[in-house]
Amino acid sequence: DSSNSNHSVAFVGTAQLSTTQSKFGGSSLLLDGNSDYLTVGGASDFNLGSSDFTIEAFVRFNSVSGVQVICGKFDSGANRRSFLLYMNTGGVLKFLASSNGSAYVINIDSGSTTFSVDTWYHVAATRSGSTFRIFIDGTQVNSATSSSSLYNNTNDKATVGIHWSS
Repeated sequence: DSSNSNHSVAFVGTAQLSTTQSKFGGSSLLLDGNSDYLTVGGASDFNLGSSDFTIEAFVRFNSVSGVQVICGKFDSGANRRSFLLYMNTGGVLKFLASSNGSAYVINIDSGSTTFSVDTWYHVAATRSGSTFRIFIDGTQVNSATSSSSLYNNTNDKATVGIHWSS
C-alpha cells in the first residue's frame, strides 16, 4: 500500500501497475521477469524477530521457470538474510528464515504442490509462537518449528517480486 507515508515504494526496472490482470482493485503489479521488483523503505517494520507474523500475496505467474521472489528482506551480501518467500526453479513455494543472517533455521517448501501459469494463487507464510507454516489458497502445505528470533538485517528496504533467471 503506497499510501502509507511510513513506507516509500520504489519501482525498479520495468515494474509497473497494470490493469490487464487484477485479483481485486482493478490493477496489479506487473513484473516481466527481467529483474523487476519493488523496494519498500522503512523496512524496520520487516524486522520480524520472534514476533508472530503473516506474509501473504496473490500471485499469478506467466512462467514457472527460474526463481521468482514474492517477498523478502535480504541483501545479496553474505550474512544479511532475514526471510524470503519465493517460488523455486521447480515451481515449488519455499519460505526461508535466518537467525544469524546466513544459515537458515527455517527452510520449508510446498512439497509436490507446484504452480501453473496464468492462474491466481493466494500464498502465505506465517509464524505463531515457534511454528512456521506456508499456505497455498488457504491450505497449509508444510510447517516447521524454531524458537529462534529472525535476523534483523541492516538493509533499510524489503523487496517485493524480483525474478532471478535459472
